[in-house]
Amino acid sequence: MFTMNRFVSFILLVMIVTNSLASELLPGRSSYSFRLGVLDCNNVGELTGCRHEIGHKMDGDLGMPSQSPEFAIATQTLVQIMWLTLEPDDFAVFISVYPDKNPVELYAGLYSYVEGDISKLPTILQPFFSDDPSYLNLYNCLARTGLNICGRSFSYLKGETQ
Repeated sequence: MFTMNRFVSFILLVMIVTNSLASELLPGRSSYSFRLGVLDCNNVGELTGCRHEIGHKMDGDLGMPSQSPEFAIATQTLVQIMWLTLEPDDFAVFISVYPDKNPVELYAGLYSYVEGDISKLPTILQPFFSDDPSYLNLYNCLARTGLNICGRSFSYLKGETQ
C-alpha cells in the first residue's frame, strides 16, 4: 500500500530529479546537455549559438575527443609552432585567445569557428571531428526563424537566421 510518507518521498524525488535535469538546459541561453543528449539553442551567434552547441553534441557523440590527451597535444602543437616560427596561424591565434580554456568549450568553439566545415580545420585537428552531414543538416533545421524541433534538439530564434 502506498502510504502518505512514501507519496511525499516520491514527490520530493520527482522534484529533485526534475530540477537536476532542468538545470542542465539553461533558460535564455544556448546549451547542450551531455547527459540528456538534448540541444537547446536560441541564437546563431558565431561562437555562442547553435553551431557551438552542435559542436558539443558532436563531441559527446564521438566519445569526448576533446578530453583526450591527443586533442590537447594537437591544439598545443599548433600554438607552439606559431610561437616557434613567429608566423601567426588563424587557428593558433584562435586557440591562444579563446576565452574558455576548458577543452570541451574549445572543441565546440573550433567547430563553430569553421562553421561546421571540417575541411577548414588544420589537418592535425580534423581526426577529432566528424564530417557526417547530419550535423550540418541539424544546423540547417535549428537555424530557421521561430520554434524548431529537430529530433532531440530544439531552437527558438527571433528573426535571426543563417
